[in-house]
Amino acid sequence: MSAARDLLSRHALLLIVFVGAAIRFGTLGTQGFWLDEQVTLDVIRQGPIDLLKQVQAGESNPGLYYLLAGGWERVFGSSEIGIRSLTALLGTATIPVVYAAASALGSRRAGLIAAALTATSPVLIWYALEVRNYTLFVFLAAVAFLCFVKALDDRGQRWLWGWALASGLALGTHYFAFFLILPELAWLWLRRRDSRVDTGLAAAAIGVVAVALLPLVATQRGRGDWIEDYGLADRIFQVPEHFLVGLQVPWEALPAAVVVVVGLIALYGVVRAGAAARLAIAIPVSVFFAGLALALVAVLAGDDFLLSRNVLALWVPFAVGLGLILGAAATGRLGTATAVGLCCLGVGLAIWTAVTPEAQRPDYAELAAELPPATEPRLIVSQTSFSSPLIEYLDGTRFATAEEELATSELVVIEPRRTESYAVGTCWWVHTCGGVDLSPPPEFEVPAGFRLQDSGSTRLFDYRVYSAAEPIEIESPVSYFTPRVFVQAPAP
Repeated sequence: MSAARDLLSRHALLLIVFVGAAIRFGTLGTQGFWLDEQVTLDVIRQGPIDLLKQVQAGESNPGLYYLLAGGWERVFGSSEIGIRSLTALLGTATIPVVYAAASALGSRRAGLIAAALTATSPVLIWYALEVRNYTLFVFLAAVAFLCFVKALDDRGQRWLWGWALASGLALGTHYFAFFLILPELAWLWLRRRDSRVDTGLAAAAIGVVAVALLPLVATQRGRGDWIEDYGLADRIFQVPEHFLVGLQVPWEALPAAVVVVVGLIALYGVVRAGAAARLAIAIPVSVFFAGLALALVAVLAGDDFLLSRNVLALWVPFAVGLGLILGAAATGRLGTATAVGLCCLGVGLAIWTAVTPEAQRPDYAELAAELPPATEPRLIVSQTSFSSPLIEYLDGTRFATAEEELATSELVVIEPRRTESYAVGTCWWVHTCGGVDLSPPPEFEVPAGFRLQDSGSTRLFDYRVYSAAEPIEIESPVSYFTPRVFVQAPAP
């Protein structure tokens, strides 16, 4: 028993990384693509020049992730497993980086706790299975934070310029990297008093990246205006809830309970900690709260983009700070029990999500497989505005354009089924949201002359198939967010 314990102790980090990788890679194919991922796939399937033009024309963040994902897609394909393996790999690589940062500030125990929290984090697992830029953003923020921590006491330039490089790349992935860069720069300026020229030069290098991105910022400005339609107070409280329990849970009271309990234990740990431990804790905690405060300043300035996914890089100082608190000697067994409880909760929620369709992204693959084959060119009208991933799974399907005349003798109407909503707080990400759009599109009325021929259901959708004696012109339903009408050609 003692030998086994020693073996686990020596290889604890490797075991934690293995668990994190197993959760991420083991669930890559359990969910279909959703709206944002389909948008990403459209972008990355183009050549580099057209890709960057598409990022400028239709996205709200810089192009680094899309360039990386575009190259990855050409090698590994665009299936759920192929393209999501990139974010799963980045999510796994984040674990040892967080460990190194927490260990540098505190102890190996603190590093292992921070790494374990990262490996089993429900919100990081969710975004590691999404073809978007958030996991790359977190990974680069973690590398930058590690270099920042090392540079605080190392008067050489290696770690400082590593911080500048990683911060510049993070800024090229997501504009909200700025909210981590500023508090980290403030700490570097205070602690590296004898090398402020070097610090200023590193900051200037990041500034060059920021200035280069300004024309892109101007072009993309305003594309997140929908965010401010949801209550700011709710979105602020969602940050700790999502960080601790993820985006959906089986019990409504769980997120608030976990936030309160962990918050009280963390406060107890800070109060009990010694002066040296408090100083170490103050670094990541101040970066976390300063980053959140800067996001709120942006809200007050008229740029309200505060969502937990947009500040997801704050997970890094959040996890490092929590690891330092729970791993401190003053917290003792209570800290260990809390860390173990959070990790077990994370693993449990990951398994629950994998086996609960209502807690996943909508399954358009199942819907496509269920629909009867087209016997002639037909139109498919969706009663939800977020159904564009259907073209990824239904052969011969394209979006109808606003300019073309729509007439058909075969019509399919699909609509989401009302299901249990497991969303934590406001369901702004519209994955399933109980089968109801928060801002539902106008109701589509089947024109006279069509007769119901078939109907059916999947776990998340209902569909109806209509036919007419001759092609009937239909008025294109008013679009909301994405095209709601598809044209499908019959199989050859």
